Amino acid sequence: MSHLVDDFNLFQGQNRLLAVVSPTCPGCQETARLVTDALVAHPSAPVLALFLWMGILPDDNPTEAHAQAGLLGPERRLRHYWEGEGWSVSSALRPVLGIGDLDPARSAWDVCLHFPAGVRWEDEPPIPEGWVCNTRYDPGGDSFGRISAGLLGRWLDG
Repeated sequence: MSHLVDDFNLFQGQNRLLAVVSPTCPGCQETARLVTDALVAHPSAPVLALFLWMGILPDDNPTEAHAQAGLLGPERRLRHYWEGEGWSVSSALRPVLGIGDLDPARSAWDVCLHFPAGVRWEDEPPIPEGWVCNTRYDPGGDSFGRISAGLLGRWLDG
């Protein structure tokens, strides 16, 4: 996952969105479309969207992730990564988001996190300024909400 962390830190002068999504999950596909549409609607927003496609469902694989990434179009502010077995990043997000201890058998997924400019990723994922979950499971937490075009627009305008 060093490429994700490297890019996250390389673009620390911008807001960053991190979407952790499954390529075959319809809700995750909707999350990806909402994030991409928000970027298109805010063409001058200094933001980078990082999509961490992960192998969570039986049909998830790098080929499916690549196909979904291609459907999002050529937006220059998008970066795509694959996380298969091990879930090193998505598992490490659980304690950061307050939805459980680090557990290599469980991950945080179908989530979108907002990081303001200046935040760096060191040994552990940084705490986001805000985050939303699009799954039916409600993990709770102060920042929890459902992803929407309005919320993404506020993050991009902020």
